[in-house]
Amino acid sequence: MRPAKRSELRPTAQNMGAFDLHLTDLEFEGLLAFLRSQQRIGRAWIFDSRRSGRRRPKDVVKHADIDVAVELVDVPEADTLLAMFDVRFAANDFFVHGYPQYGLSTTEGQAGFVQIEFPGKEGPTVAAFITADGATLIFERAGLLPG
Repeated sequence: MRPAKRSELRPTAQNMGAFDLHLTDLEFEGLLAFLRSQQRIGRAWIFDSRRSGRRRPKDVVKHADIDVAVELVDVPEADTLLAMFDVRFAANDFFVHGYPQYGLSTTEGQAGFVQIEFPGKEGPTVAAFITADGATLIFERAGLLPG
């Protein structure tokens, strides 16, 4: 028996404000609003199916998540795990309690589920996947720009 395949990703032509990613403009606006609100986040990328428009077949059919890789800045190495927890907790507070109008969630399996990953901090898997499959930079804090 082959795994179920689901392809409800939006066509990029409908999402001109979202860098041709498979997101609605409102979802993209919500992601940017959250990223701007977090001073510990220096850069962020969208990767996986929302970037490519392709989903891998899965055994359990569920909504496509939104994979966001973030780079932390100004966080001492000893505080990295706590900072990662804080960012994920802040996402829940932001999307679920603060701004539900963006239609984003922090609960796996729900529509608009935002999965935040920390390349280089949670093992090599995420960083290797981003490098192999590519990622789209969607956010860079102004102070990090060269020059």
